[in-house]
Amino acid sequence: MGKIGLRKLNGFIDKDLKKKIQSDLQNHLIFRESDIECCVYHHLRRFLHGDGKWRVVTRRYSRRAGGKYPDILIFRKEKPLIAIELKWGRKRISRTDRKKLRKYQKKISAKKTFFVNVHYDLFHYKKLKKKTRNEKFHLKEIIVDLGYPRKEYSKWRKEHDKYKKSL
Repeated sequence: MGKIGLRKLNGFIDKDLKKKIQSDLQNHLIFRESDIECCVYHHLRRFLHGDGKWRVVTRRYSRRAGGKYPDILIFRKEKPLIAIELKWGRKRISRTDRKKLRKYQKKISAKKTFFVNVHYDLFHYKKLKKKTRNEKFHLKEIIVDLGYPRKEYSKWRKEHDKYKKSL
């Protein structure tokens, strides 16, 4: 694929990754937060495959971030640039998650932080109304639901429950 810049990667995470996660959810590949982590890791690795300067790691412990670790951390060379926090079925971003994301941005110098919330029923999700000045530039909420109208939801749910029972 060639050289991938930070802007191109941000665009992929913001738009394409959301569609890919939604497709994984629709195809019954996601049942809990750990499944989201696997899918996101897979899609990011495939996207960044052609540029050897990028590294994607999961749950990387960081002393500089007070012992906290993001679900996904993306490095260019040895520098962490993007931190991603993944959640399953939240109604909104919590204070704790906001604090963690701010810490990643300040302590490990992440240029951008993403909060990715995935669930089949996010009709009532409340995005942040007031962001701090810093959050306006560095924090992006990505909300992924089924993308189906309410009428099609019950059909999908029945099929999803079949898969869930066989796990």
